[in-house]
Parts: sequence; C-alpha cells; structure tokens
Amino acid sequence: MTIEERMKMIDAKLNREKQKEVEEREYTQRETERLRKEIMDLKPRIDDLIKLGNYALQKGIDISRSGYGGREEYDTGMFISNSWSHVVGFIKVGKEIKYVGRIAGGAYGDWDFLTNGSLIFERTYLINQEKRRDPELKILRVFVDRFPEFEKAFYDYIDNYCTKEN
Repeated sequence: MTIEERMKMIDAKLNREKQKEVEEREYTQRETERLRKEIMDLKPRIDDLIKLGNYALQKGIDISRSGYGGREEYDTGMFISNSWSHVVGFIKVGKEIKYVGRIAGGAYGDWDFLTNGSLIFERTYLINQEKRRDPELKILRVFVDRFPEFEKAFYDYIDNYCTKEN
C-alpha cells in the first residue's frame, strides 16, 4: 500500500466520522424538538396537576411525606421533587407549586428540570447564581418517561386519601 493510499484511507475515515457527528447532531435536534412538543402537549394535564396540588396544599394534605429511613417515593406520599427524592413531581416556588419537573442535583448531576407546559427549562446553579438553559435530550427523556407514573400516582393518592376511613 502506498503513502497516497494510506492518506486517502485517513481522509475517508475522517469523513465518515464527521458525517456520523452531523447525523448524531441532527438526530439529537429532531428528538429534542419532538420531546419538547410532547411536553407542551401535556400542558392541560400539567395545569390540572398543579391546580389540584396547590388545592391539596391549601387544605393541609401532606404531599411531601417521607417513608421509613427517609425513603421518598410516591408510595410514601412524596410528590414534591427535591434533591433527596429525585422524583418527577411538583416544584414549589415559595409556598406555591408553580411547575412540575425533577430536582436532581448532587450525585445525579447538577441539573433541575422544570416545566409548566409552556416554559421548559433546566436550572443550574453556578456559585450561588441561577442560570437557565435549555435541557439536554436525556433530561427531557427522563421527564417524559416518568411523567405518566407521577400523574397516576398523585391522582391515586388523592383518591385513596378521600375514600379511606380514619
């Protein structure tokens, strides 16, 4: 094999790698837009959840409970996402639920995902300053994949709360 043939092999390899990067970027962009649209289509359901979540809080229903040993999942009554539970759930701003999403932070990476169906963003913390940025594809997937479980679990929790005998 000649030097020129090897040089052509190098060029061909670099062109394939460059094409693969372009295809991956295009896929990520298409998938990100698809998931953003899917989240925006959830807006009426998100609005209903936020409305009922705030109503439950106003009426004194505990929707941020911990289980034995500090375990926090839907079956314990934990529907407020925090840096300990990492559940897809309600995000409070002050005393009011404003968003649904997932607080990750810590061992899960430095990101929090928030949406109200119209606004979709990732909030990161950099030296005590808040910075908003568009969420990465993997973060959108986590939310879209886990939202139905959160929604069902919360409605089941309210239904069980209202029908159980004290």
